[in-house]
Amino acid sequence: MLAQESKSGQINEATRYLVTMLKIHLPGLLGFSLGGIACFICIERRKVWARKVLPMIAIFGAIQLLAVNSAANPTVPRNFYAYRPPVLGYFQNSAQPYRFCYLNRVSRAKAVSDLDRLPPEEFINFESIREATGLPFSAQLALRDRLTLARGSMLMDVEGSLNSDVEGTLPPSLVELWVFIVHQAPNSARGDCLLGRTNVRYEIFRTPSPNTALREVGPVFNGSSRPSVLYENLCAVPRAFAAGSAYPSSSTLETLSRLSSPDFDPLSQVILPRDSVPISQHDSAGSPGELELVNRQPNEVTLKARFSRPGYAVLVDRFDANWHATVDGQEVTILEANQLFRAVRVGAGTHEIRFFYRQRGLIAGLAISLATMALLAAVLILDPRWPFAIASEEHRPREV
Repeated sequence: MLAQESKSGQINEATRYLVTMLKIHLPGLLGFSLGGIACFICIERRKVWARKVLPMIAIFGAIQLLAVNSAANPTVPRNFYAYRPPVLGYFQNSAQPYRFCYLNRVSRAKAVSDLDRLPPEEFINFESIREATGLPFSAQLALRDRLTLARGSMLMDVEGSLNSDVEGTLPPSLVELWVFIVHQAPNSARGDCLLGRTNVRYEIFRTPSPNTALREVGPVFNGSSRPSVLYENLCAVPRAFAAGSAYPSSSTLETLSRLSSPDFDPLSQVILPRDSVPISQHDSAGSPGELELVNRQPNEVTLKARFSRPGYAVLVDRFDANWHATVDGQEVTILEANQLFRAVRVGAGTHEIRFFYRQRGLIAGLAISLATMALLAAVLILDPRWPFAIASEEHRPREV
């Protein structure tokens, strides 16, 4: 029931926002459109003044574009980009990357309309932040979000976690994860444990949110008199690990329920779709060996596996059909592990595992594009007048 009310409220808010934006911008857009149509009609009728006005309109549009973008993206001092929030001092170094997550947890009984009502003491005093002195208002808002790493984490070389805004634009597997955490998990500890098993090591909350899956680390400065709170997730798993066995799951709910359970050992067992686990396959519990993260780039990840027996190399990066994998240079099938991530089956011994991104249909699309370019070139060669088939105004025959 709460999920239905939340969705209905989001739809109503989105509708009101769209109507408001149309009321603000539609008259201006209509004015520009009508002016452009009138100008081109006059040019078609060979009005001399219309040809002279056209460059002036283009210059005016460019000036307006610069002014609007300058207001939305103001020039700020260098220290705005170099500023490192105090919370980063709590983060520990690690041989493998990990994620953090900024969450705004509220009671399920709280009305959706109350989520944005903050007590006066929670508003930020920008005068208390030296780096915010003299910043335009829009830049102050950006700095405020960076204090708790809610935005701009790439500027500080830290990696944010999965998006917590449950909306239809997200991949279905990600939406299902957050729907489970927000609405289906038996308690907040199960939800946080599930987050930890997506490689989330730290969580930042606006208000204290203790449970058995979290360990409080310290306060997070946010510019107000009421600091946020940083927790370490006790269920956090490494970015890459070796699992000795596979558990076949029949549904998303079964996968997420098992993955969030405190009794589940995510470092010895990986959850796969039931049709990905052959009936004849016999695996052993526990880890089959070591998995080292050798190289990590946006479109390529290399792992080194040292396995004493067959098992699974699990990479806690998002699964996508356009990712491919090789083991010792031989392409293998990527398995959808733990609802969101990638895994490959590996035999005993030392192996190099390489994940790389290649868009499916890329070669076919390239072939079609090259063939189209060749066809256009052939048409041009066979009929040199083809690009100039439409005569200009000055050379168009006139009716007598």
